[in-house]
Amino acid sequence: MLTANIATAQQYNKATEIINRHIQKFDHSEFKRTDLPQMKKINTENEWWAPDTIYLFKANSDNAFRRYIYKYNSEGLLQHRLVQEWQIEQWINISQEFHIFDDDRIEYTIITQSWKFGTWVNNRKWFETNDFVNNTGTTLMQNWDNEEWQNNSLYNYTFDSNDNLLTNIYKQWVDEEWKNFSQEKYTYNSNNNQLTDLQQSWIDEEWVNISLTTYIYDTNNNLLTHLFQIWTDEIWENRRLFSFTYNDNKKRQTQLIQNWKNGQWVNSSLNIYTRDDNGNSIINLAQAWKNDLWVDSIRNINNYDENSNGLLSIRQIWTNEIWVNNYQRTYTYDSNNNCIFSDYWKWQNENWQPANEMLYIYWKNMQNLYGFGSYHKATATYQKFTKLSTPEDLELPSLLSIYPNPSNDKLFIESGSFTTTSIYIYDLLGRKVFSQTANEKTEINISHLPQGVYNVFMFSEGKKIGKSKIVKQ
Repeated sequence: MLTANIATAQQYNKATEIINRHIQKFDHSEFKRTDLPQMKKINTENEWWAPDTIYLFKANSDNAFRRYIYKYNSEGLLQHRLVQEWQIEQWINISQEFHIFDDDRIEYTIITQSWKFGTWVNNRKWFETNDFVNNTGTTLMQNWDNEEWQNNSLYNYTFDSNDNLLTNIYKQWVDEEWKNFSQEKYTYNSNNNQLTDLQQSWIDEEWVNISLTTYIYDTNNNLLTHLFQIWTDEIWENRRLFSFTYNDNKKRQTQLIQNWKNGQWVNSSLNIYTRDDNGNSIINLAQAWKNDLWVDSIRNINNYDENSNGLLSIRQIWTNEIWVNNYQRTYTYDSNNNCIFSDYWKWQNENWQPANEMLYIYWKNMQNLYGFGSYHKATATYQKFTKLSTPEDLELPSLLSIYPNPSNDKLFIESGSFTTTSIYIYDLLGRKVFSQTANEKTEINISHLPQGVYNVFMFSEGKKIGKSKIVKQ
């Protein structure tokens, strides 16, 4: 009986955490689908920008309090992040982060260090591996203890052929072995929209249901409803329902949240979005259900530039039948749609006063962001990247003879007069999926590759001698 009570308590606490996470997730008006862990991929654009240095300032101070310095490799992937604070008229190291990729992007490592007593000390390490052939991945987290890396937690992922996350098993290192802790299972429809999200915990040597989230979409792939349930007394019990409506441009108009009470859905809150001609939310009105009426509660007023970059966001609270300012954030952008200035203000004594709160730096036309807290303002500079020629970009003569093509299992590759060669096969995302040493005529097995189109390259004595495309059936 005690075990059952413990299991029930664990289920309840886990479900409460998930509810809070879902509330935060759906607070964003442009929500389309659940954010899932994604493996690192190459930037596929020809040109892009990324933050170079970000300075953070506290309220009522002219000097920067902290700065973040970013370094990247030639592909624009982050390699190093250095954090420093301004102390006693100089920049003092605080922490740093290293990002390490192998050539094939099969392995990815993050190492964090702290500056202590004049030297860098290891703190934490994440080691990610990807198996693009079998659509699996792992993330190992370790802590630095007693001068060596000690296991802490492990995530095992599986993906479908469309890179949708199917399972995520979380394990903890206990008594020198990996022990199951929780897992998540996902399903999708033919349009890759997430249909279900099942959360389970490992209790008494078995997987126990915790929560189930079910998503329903319209024919335009807009999310219509999001039902959250918890597992209680061997049945799924309703807890919270999100419902959405959209305008003719597929932009969200309303978000209704209801709670399950006494066998029926009871209104809780309603968000109403007013949009400009570009679809940007210029007013987000939040109402609460009180005494069987919708009552104004909070509204956000937003302004944008001609490129739909957010310039100003003001939050107001409905108080004594009038709207009262609460806080505001302002943003400035450069000609490349990258935010170069952000600040936060609090309404006090009938005036806007500088205050410290979470700040955001957006770039790439608000498609990417960093968040920092708690600061009054931030400034940012950026560096430009241009995509370099990679094997899949090179125009090489088709010196290879490859047959049969298409093929579902075996390929024969003839290299003509080149006697010692190396064969590499890349998918269309630039990921190497196969390599082998070859001679004048070589048989290779591609039965393990997913169906699709691939680029084949041949090298001899370090020089590229041929390129061709193959189709795996």
